[in-house]
Amino acid sequence: MMMDDFHKASDTERMLMTQLFIDNGVDSYIFTPAKGYDREEGYYTATTRTRKEIVFEVKNRNITSDMYTTTYIEKDKVDNILRIAKETNHIPFLFFFFTDNKYMTVRLDFDTYYTTIKKLAPKTTMGNQTKVLKEFVPFKITRLSNTN
Repeated sequence: MMMDDFHKASDTERMLMTQLFIDNGVDSYIFTPAKGYDREEGYYTATTRTRKEIVFEVKNRNITSDMYTTTYIEKDKVDNILRIAKETNHIPFLFFFFTDNKYMTVRLDFDTYYTTIKKLAPKTTMGNQTKVLKEFVPFKITRLSNTN
């Protein structure tokens, strides 16, 4: 069965997160089903340092980390991660990977009001490319780490 672009992108994000987990001694994690179109990538528990449970979304950016000062994610995704985190008592995180082997981790905060901007963007990431007005949350590209 041929894999569509959405699932290829999802597989890349999962591969990057799996390597990050291995590199940081995370011994238990679960991704949402690969055949689904879930709004969150998955969950993990039991890191070697904290034993805190998190819920996360992963974004793989096709740019280097120094190309722009800001990266964006759909407001719906931020809202969804925060909702799930509240329901499950998990800590909400976003992971952004860049092409220069760097990544940025953002811990979301329940008490923060995240400003949004409206931009024309494809209706769906890999399917319907009709442009619609969507709300995005900007995040300054800071506190980068290197992937191994």
